[in-house]
Amino acid sequence: MKRYLPIIMILGLWSCTGPEDPKSQEDHSGESSAVPAKPVVISAAIQPYSMADGSRVNSIRVRLANPSDPAQVQYFVELVQGDRSWKDTLSLFMGRNDTIGGDMIFPESEVDSLQPASFSGKLVVIEEEPS
Repeated sequence: MKRYLPIIMILGLWSCTGPEDPKSQEDHSGESSAVPAKPVVISAAIQPYSMADGSRVNSIRVRLANPSDPAQVQYFVELVQGDRSWKDTLSLFMGRNDTIGGDMIFPESEVDSLQPASFSGKLVVIEEEPS
């Protein structure tokens, strides 16, 4: 499994920047239909990922949106499977109206129907220090 460790650092990101109206973004919090004033997680879910050798491992597919001013963000993830856990962090810069998605791959967490994985995630906006 050690040969797969570099894959942990591989994260396929795609960025769709366009003239989208931020008001058209859905608010999944259930609290309000107003446009959020900071970056948000649109979706995050565990997905199987097929490795080159044919094995299937767990990954977390995440989509983030930023309807507000450009911001540096970090998305912290902990994947738990049985008595094992793995942590990963995605750090990136998001421009206004950016929607970014990607997969966080955990090559040591093999897909197992008898021992399913779960995860928790937290999005943090990095605040700049005043000059």
